[in-house]
Amino acid sequence: IELTACANKTPASARCDGELGLSMISYKNRRAEALYYLLEAVANEDPKANADFYARLGAALGKSGKPDEAIVALRRALELEATPANHIALGRTLATRPEHLREAVDHFATAREQDDQLDWLFEEAVLRGQLPIREESLAAAELLKRYGERIAEQPDAKPKLAGERLSARVQQLEAAAAGYPTAAEFEAKQAADGEDSPKTDAGAKDEAAPAVGGPQ
Repeated sequence: IELTACANKTPASARCDGELGLSMISYKNRRAEALYYLLEAVANEDPKANADFYARLGAALGKSGKPDEAIVALRRALELEATPANHIALGRTLATRPEHLREAVDHFATAREQDDQLDWLFEEAVLRGQLPIREESLAAAELLKRYGERIAEQPDAKPKLAGERLSARVQQLEAAAAGYPTAAEFEAKQAADGEDSPKTDAGAKDEAAPAVGGPQ
């Protein structure tokens, strides 16, 4: 009742709109209304809102098929608290937009500098492997090798890719790299073509690709 009373008012209260939307989003018969309040919340920045609020808002928007709005919310969460988890949440959502893939990779790398989790290592490898750039393809191969080494040290782990399949993917990435432009060549071509972001390598989206996606 309290949330309903303060939501959708002038001046807008992003926190009130957002919390109301979040409280309803799990109910199928309230999703349209919930999404309205979530979008209102992200459209009206609240300087008093904390990182947790924007992280939850971004996660809900991502799951509701609103990646662009989710990115806005998750950027705010990261600005307020630059935690590894917030870098990963933003990176996963950016990765759903091809034009943001290189930025997504950067967020995974930054998160792993602080907390090198095994799953994040794998996800970064998958993302780098989708970029048609020589250095990125080779980096993806090296990350997968490291992933394999760490899996071997953890007998109870449930690998997303292992054994011959992992070796085959590493070989594929190394072979593909030879045909890709260097980062400098790629960026020069992008500038000449007037493009802001790389087109992902559709052939690189192998069985590992579903490991990344929106906020989790």
